[in-house]
Amino acid sequence: MYHPDFARLLEHLRHSIKDFALFEAVYLTGLSRRDLARMIGVTPRSLGRRLRSVRKAIARNIGDPEAIALHDNLTVTRDYLE
Repeated sequence: MYHPDFARLLEHLRHSIKDFALFEAVYLTGLSRRDLARMIGVTPRSLGRRLRSVRKAIARNIGDPEAIALHDNLTVTRDYLE
C-alpha cells in the first residue's frame, strides 16, 4: 500500500496528466515497455515518446501550487510500495 501522501500525489498526477497511466504501468508496476506497447497497440518507439511527454508533464506539474503543497508534505519511506 502506498503512503497516504504519496497516494494523494499520484491521484493528483493521474487527473492532471494525459497518459499518466502508461508511466505508472512502466515505472511503478514494472511492466516492460515492449509488453505495454503491444497491449495498447503502438510501437515501442511511440510508447517511448509518450512516456517522455509524461515525464516532462510531471516536471511541469510539480511546479503547480497544488502539487507543491502535496510534495512539501510528502514523507515517503522505503516501504511505500508495500
